[in-house]
Amino acid sequence: MDLRYSIYDAKARFSEVVKKASEGHSVIITKRNIPIVEIRAYEEKPNQTLAEHMKELERLGIVTPSDGKRMKRNPQRNPRPEILETFLAERD
Repeated sequence: MDLRYSIYDAKARFSEVVKKASEGHSVIITKRNIPIVEIRAYEEKPNQTLAEHMKELERLGIVTPSDGKRMKRNPQRNPRPEILETFLAERD
């Protein structure tokens, strides 16, 4: 059963919210009656491989797999080192 708390109530009853989540309940936090956050118990997966972890993140929608195309470098993102020297010389 999902439990719902407004942000105000969740802040006022934080210990209760954590207790309910740790007992296995799914706790939904709402803002103006619209669900915005779900709190649930943490499940440790000690023997999970990196590939398994990535698949889990994809399933949850946290990461999106690459389409395989490499991004072109933006030449402005890697300025030449002499630009900094020129800037500092002009500043003095």
